[in-house]
Parts: sequence; C-alpha cells; structure tokens
Amino acid sequence: MSTNLVLLFERFHINDELLENLNDPNSVIFALDYYSHKQLDDMEIKHEILDSYLTTSDLSQLNKTILNISTTWYTDPTIEKELLFENINLGWLLEQELYPSLIQTMIIFFSLIKIHKKLNPNSILVSNSISKLVLTIFSNSIISIIEDEKSEKEYWNFDVFPIKYNLGPIPITLRLPRKAFFKIRKLYEQFFIPFFNNIFSKFDKKNDSVLLVDFNPSLYDVFFKKISSQKRNIFLLNRKRAAVWNFNSFKIVKNNECILGSYEQYLKKTDHEFIQNESVLINKKLEKLFSNDQLFSKIFSIDGISFWNYFSQYFKNFCKDRFSEAIYEIISSKKFLSKIKPLLIIHFYEVALQEKILIYHARKQNILSMVLQHGTPHVSFPNFSEMNSIHGTIPIYNDKKIAVWGPIMEKYAIEHGIQKNNIIVSGSPRHDSYFNLKKQKSDDDGLILVVLGQLDKKNAGSQLTNTYIQYEEAIKVICKTLKKITDRKKIIKLHPGDMKWKSVMVEPLINKYDPEVQIMVDANLPRLIQSSSVVISVGLTTVLLEANIFNKPTMTILSDPQERLSASSSGNTMFFNSNEQEKFEKTLHQILYVRETSEHFINKGNEFVKQYLANHGTASEFLANSIDKLILD
Repeated sequence: MSTNLVLLFERFHINDELLENLNDPNSVIFALDYYSHKQLDDMEIKHEILDSYLTTSDLSQLNKTILNISTTWYTDPTIEKELLFENINLGWLLEQELYPSLIQTMIIFFSLIKIHKKLNPNSILVSNSISKLVLTIFSNSIISIIEDEKSEKEYWNFDVFPIKYNLGPIPITLRLPRKAFFKIRKLYEQFFIPFFNNIFSKFDKKNDSVLLVDFNPSLYDVFFKKISSQKRNIFLLNRKRAAVWNFNSFKIVKNNECILGSYEQYLKKTDHEFIQNESVLINKKLEKLFSNDQLFSKIFSIDGISFWNYFSQYFKNFCKDRFSEAIYEIISSKKFLSKIKPLLIIHFYEVALQEKILIYHARKQNILSMVLQHGTPHVSFPNFSEMNSIHGTIPIYNDKKIAVWGPIMEKYAIEHGIQKNNIIVSGSPRHDSYFNLKKQKSDDDGLILVVLGQLDKKNAGSQLTNTYIQYEEAIKVICKTLKKITDRKKIIKLHPGDMKWKSVMVEPLINKYDPEVQIMVDANLPRLIQSSSVVISVGLTTVLLEANIFNKPTMTILSDPQERLSASSSGNTMFFNSNEQEKFEKTLHQILYVRETSEHFINKGNEFVKQYLANHGTASEFLANSIDKLILD
C-alpha cells in the first residue's frame, strides 16, 4: 500500500488538494509545530506531532549540536579570515541570537531524519516554507507544495521590538520592525538627547564618570539617587530602549542630573562614510564566503546531514544586516568611550551584540566594567552553565566584576570560575523600592493576579510542540478556575517581551475562556502585587520572588517540566501541571479563604527571600558604596 506523507508547518492555506490528502486513509499527517497542530485540531483532523518521536537522548544530542554550531561556526579559519574587523570576529557577536533561532529548525530537521528511517513515502505534501528542509531528506519522493498563509516569515527573534501599553482597559501591543526602531533611535539621539542634556544634565570635567548601560530608570530610581549623590558624572547609554520614554523616567533622569549618552553626538560625516564603505566591503566578503556551499554545509549539519540548503536563505541576510550594525557599533563605541572616559561601566547582559562590542573596547581602553544581576536565572536548569555564552548570567571574562543579589548566586559564580574578590553581594537595587513600599500600610484589595512567563528558547526541550500545548492548557486551567470566582477582581499581566514570535497567542485564549478578566500589558507591577491576595504564574519568573517580598502566596503552573529543576532560583511557589485543575482549584480556594494556608505560603516565601536576597531595602546604597570604593582603590 502506498503511503502519502503530509507535513504541515505554521499556518497553512487550505485548498482542495490538501483536503483530499487530509481525508485520504493512506495519508500519514504530521504537524511540525504548535501552529500547524492547532489548525489541524480546529479542523478535527487526526494527526501526529512530529517532534513527539524525539527521545531524551535525541534532545541531548540536539542541545549539544545547536550550542556547538552557534559558538564555533565562525572559528573555521576560512570564515574567521573574512569576518575579522578591527580584531573582532563578527560571527562571535551573533551567538546569543543565533542559538534560539536554530532550535526549531534543528528539532524539525532531526525529527524528519528519524521519520525517514521509518517511512518511505511515495509522495509528500509539504508546507512551502519548510519544503527545502524536506527535499534534503526525502530526495526520492514526489513532493508537492502547500502555500503558507503568510509569505513573509519572521525567523529572527530580535527583528521586531515590541512596545506594549494599556489604553484604559484595552491592551495595545505594537511590533516595531528592527530597521524602523533604529531609524527612530537615530532621530532620538540626534535631536532629543542634545536638547535634554543642554537643559537638564550636569557634566563637570573635574569629576569622574560612570557609564550605566541599558538601565530602566523607573526600575532603578533608588540606585540612581544613591550613585548620583557621589559627585560623579552619570552617563546613560541605552542601545535597546530609550532611557527617557515617559514622564516618570524623565523625572528620574532629570532629578539626578544624568547625562544621556549617544553614539551619534561624536560621529562625524567622515565616520559615517567609513562605516558605510566598510559595510559594503563586508557584504562583498560575505557573498564570496557564502558561495562556498561545501564549507557551510559541513558546519550546519547533524549526523552528517546538512540543513544549509534551507537555513542559508535566512542566515545570509541575517549576517549582512547584523554585521552592518556591528561595524557601526564598533566604530561608534570606541569613539564614545574615548570621549567620555568613564572609570567604570555597569551593565546587565554581556552576551548581546552591542554590549559585547562595548565591553571589548572598554577592556582595550583599560576601563573597569561590572555585570549587575538583573533577574532570577534558572541556574539549576539542565546544562545551564554550559550556555553562559548565550544567556550571560555571569561575565564572559572571568576576571571582571559582578554584583549579585545574594549568596545563592555568589556560590554559583564562584563554582563557575569567578574569583570571590570579583563578586559584590549587593542585593537587588531594583527591589529596594519593593521593600520600602512593603513598609507602608496597604490593605489587601483581594486581587487575583496572574503573570505570564515567556516561552523561553532555552533548549530543544523548551521548544517542543507539547511545551506550547501545555502552556495553552495552563492558561485554560487558570481562566476556567477564575471564571468560577465571582467575588474577586482578576488581572492577567502579559509578559513584556514579544509573545507573537514562536509563541502562544494568549489574548484570544483568555477572552475565549474568561472574557471578564482584565488583560494588562503595561502596569505598576509592585502596586498590583501589593494589592493582590495571591499571585499565579505560568512558568518561572522573577515576579514570584517579588510576590514573596510582599508576603503574597504564589502558585505556578509549568508548561516545561525542566523548570521544576529551577525551583530554587525564582522564588518560593507551589508547582502544578496543566492536567491538575482540581488540585489547582482546591489550593487556590484554600489560599483565598483559609488563613492558615495563606500564612503557610507566606512564611515559605519569607524564608526564600532571606536566603536569596542580601541587603533588603538597602542594596542600592550598598552597591553605590562598593562602586565608590572600587573607583577610589
């Protein structure tokens, strides 16, 4: 009996040929991802999920291969020779963005290899956008193409910058294309920053300078006050988001007389011409380099089978775009640092393209730099420490400083090569305001607050279709439970990151199962937590720790079972699976209406806060004094 294979990816266009194949009893139908699975489910078509064939051993092999490709492809001597620009290998700058974007492609590719060993179909009907991947493996089958619902694919996570806010009760999300963001940023640097600095900023040549990179003033208000009181010039360099974007951030930056830094203010016409010429030159080098299909086919492969024929259509343009950006950053950051001459740089995320370049030049110019912990990393997650070049939890240079929130992260840093004398156990400056707010008397308004974590691209296991399904099921469990509770206000706070790129579309789900619940994308989170009776999360998030600080019980539904291993690093909470609705409802009811249960959760949270955070409410002062001592020494 002949077998027809139907392979569907993302959202597909339905036509007569596809319907005929879907209803053919000889067809074996696979959903290659969450979106195609959802569409088939809605059509009530029986199908299999492609990546369900992957074993634990397969996932381990995938994780190692993805990490290896992301961090070594550019080290091939032929490639490195062409990618060196001012002694920086431009490929090294792409690690953090390449890694998560490879995960889904390699999951599908490896799954197809496994299916090919079991099936030898006569014909294959496949979604257009994934057809090159299928052709590589099923070269002897007759292949027909199904048109995708969208011709344009968003392959790279950071090609879009999400901007979220609430217009009254209505959540608004704008998705700004990367190039548009850079154009707006350039105008902001050329016009707003000089205007602001001339009127509100204070620069004294007699004083030393400190550079703060990509700080959100609204989160670090207390720290800004402490560090600006030390009679130093405080420069703010924000490459990923504006330092001043609303009245609150304006007020904080103005009151502390910070100086808005920009690359544009130091670049001349000749610099721009040089950058443009070098960008043209690197593009010519890339065209020549990418003509060597044999070299790249060998690198972008698994089990000796290459996926380069498919991946190259995305990767080539990605390199051209990012390398042009990198050349701008390399020339500009070097000039910027030489002009403002800071004694210290404080930043969060050393593995991002912009910060890699900035810190590279800082080290060349003998400028001290310090990484400041900015969240609760999943340090117990499988193979987490091996991926530091991707997530940047500790410095990529083990001789530099790091300020951590408490003894747990201090221990982790020491175990992974950071010398104890380079570690400042400061506590969390961003949470000083939480502790200060906690001291104020505030009545519990009875709010049930739900916060949605992001479907992070941590490894292959975190991107399986079933992980997405469980995320959706978690939202269903919460919404169905909340609908039964009529005497409480209910808010679901969305994650601030982009939840439309390879993620679950949560807003339609929420409206379907509980249209009465309020959805918020932008909010005063400390106030929301403070007014709540319980905080519920989908996945692990720093908000759990913040709820612990405010003496709020917490509950968490996990979509990724690997996250259970990270329980010790995100806050004290009670875990549930998405198939435990009855248990979830019962526990929530006890927290809301049985005082002893609520107090038990609160006590556990207090214990976690004591263990995880140092210097409660005084972290900003401690860090500012440590910085003062570091500079004076």
